[in-house]
Amino acid sequence: MAENENANQNQQDQGDQNQQQSGSKRGLLLGLIILLILVNGFLGYNYWSTHNEKEDLKVERNQLDSLYTAVQANLNKKKADLKDLKGKNKKLDSLITKRENAIEEQQNRIENILRQKRVTQDKLNKAQRQIRKLVAENNSYVSKIDSMQTAIAKLEKENKKLEKNLDEEKEKTEQLEAKADTLSKKVKLGSLIEPNKITGKGVKTRNNGKEKEVSLAGKTEKIKVCADLEKNRVAEEGDKTYYLRLISPEGSPIAVKSKGSGVFVNGETGEKTPYTKKYTFDYKLKEKRICFYWDQQREFKDGEYKIELFQKGYLVGENKFELRGGLFDF
Repeated sequence: MAENENANQNQQDQGDQNQQQSGSKRGLLLGLIILLILVNGFLGYNYWSTHNEKEDLKVERNQLDSLYTAVQANLNKKKADLKDLKGKNKKLDSLITKRENAIEEQQNRIENILRQKRVTQDKLNKAQRQIRKLVAENNSYVSKIDSMQTAIAKLEKENKKLEKNLDEEKEKTEQLEAKADTLSKKVKLGSLIEPNKITGKGVKTRNNGKEKEVSLAGKTEKIKVCADLEKNRVAEEGDKTYYLRLISPEGSPIAVKSKGSGVFVNGETGEKTPYTKKYTFDYKLKEKRICFYWDQQREFKDGEYKIELFQKGYLVGENKFELRGGLFDF
């Protein structure tokens, strides 16, 4: 009996022990299940949160892309406008170049962020700040450029007005100078002493030293041209110079530098004109006769000779005479 009781007691203790071990296992399993549920819940929430965050970043990035595209389009238009303003003013060109460099540098920073595959919220915020800064700075520079352009336009308007006034004054001056030249020319022409008679003839010297007029070219030793000058009260007293031009029967001016020929400036054309001989005398506001002599080594040709007399570059008188051919002088 005692042994049976002990055996029963041992079986009961063994059952209690097994029951306790089974309960511990169930508790442990339940704990694991709860832990797995919590872990899955955390992972699920973390995935959901991360997914939402990525979606939010994606949306914000797309919004920034759209904003930057619009800003860039506006900047490109401004750049084109700025290029049109170049070349008008050095100070404006310097400001425009500075602004273009700043725009390009800022654009590169923004594009470097937006080109990255993985963009954090901080980087997106930084890009957004830079876009806003770019827009603000651009508006500020555009305002400065507009102000400067307005000032330049005002200066250009004033310059045009000054140029117009200058052109008008220049035109008035030219008109006055033209009038002065005309008046000066009139005074000059009025002071010319014109001859009332010009004669030309061939002469030779007799054995007694006296001068004889000849009409044959073959017997002519010299050509003598005389001019009777009138009294001119407008002219001033003093030295007066006359230039004689003898035109040969062939139509060419007779001029030999070694015999006193030269050139003068024609008052009408401004061209250099060859002359045969010049004569200078002291004019005393009285009538006066002046005479030119021209001799040459070769024989004079027969035909018609033309006389032109100039003073101060202007023609004051002209005439013609003839030297005949043949052997007998009549």
